[in-house]
Amino acid sequence: MKKYITIFSFLIIISCAKNEHINDDELINDFIRNIFLVENYEVGHLNKYMTDEYLEKYENLSKEESEKHEEYIKSILDKIKKTLLKNDNNYEIIEEKKLNKEKFLDYYDILYEGEGRIYRLIVNKRITTFFIVENQKIHSFCLDFLQSSKGKVIPYFFFEE
Repeated sequence: MKKYITIFSFLIIISCAKNEHINDDELINDFIRNIFLVENYEVGHLNKYMTDEYLEKYENLSKEESEKHEEYIKSILDKIKKTLLKNDNNYEIIEEKKLNKEKFLDYYDILYEGEGRIYRLIVNKRITTFFIVENQKIHSFCLDFLQSSKGKVIPYFFFEE
């Protein structure tokens, strides 16, 4: 009997642990609420949402690279925050494969070959940015302006090619 109770308890623990995982929509909405929709933030607040690959790269930046990274990210965050504020913080998240591309004049391809899923942040019927989610973490949420060209966007990942 004790053996069955132990097995049953183990199954309950595993079941609860699986339910702790959040889905991509919850992750992105939490990111938006806690980064874009707050008055004050620090770039370091992003880290809890980002992939291990991102965190490893971030931790190994030189002081100059870190300053460049934080300045770029802050400018992107401020731009998105302003866009949301102008539209009373109303937005919609649409997964890339469910997006009706013809509906958006500002549609652009994202050059990404990873295993993650791509989502678009839509504000006032316009594509504002995107999120690439890998294993319940955000890999990227903005473009790399140095490497992207009109109509073809490369996700920002520390200006790496």
